[in-house]
Amino acid sequence: MLRRKGRELALQALFQIDLTREEPFRALSAALGTAEERVEDKSLEFARLLVGGVVQEKKRLDRLIRSLSHSWRLGRMGRIDRNILRLGLYELMSLPDIPAAASINEAVELAKKYSSEEAARFINGLLDRAAKDLGKK
Repeated sequence: MLRRKGRELALQALFQIDLTREEPFRALSAALGTAEERVEDKSLEFARLLVGGVVQEKKRLDRLIRSLSHSWRLGRMGRIDRNILRLGLYELMSLPDIPAAASINEAVELAKKYSSEEAARFINGLLDRAAKDLGKK
């Protein structure tokens, strides 16, 4: 549950960064300010790790998304979907202590909550392919 909340905060911050070019940790502070419940320190720490990592690796993550999503240009994807993919890929590539299935499942749940069932299927397929390519499955 702590990581799930951290992922939600990170997604909100990454969405804001994508939309407004806000400084990453200001965007995270804004997301934290809109949180309806108290956020545990471990959730916030995980959100910081994700936001910092995704921002740092954005070009690499976007190249990977482009290579995996054959008929979809990055600009055609919704901002939420694009950032869920970045989060999921970052976890798959950079956080070996998190099982691939957990990263993929959490990304799918974010898509169901913040986007659509169709987006959830697209994200599931793309992250599953990425996990196989990375040797994580």
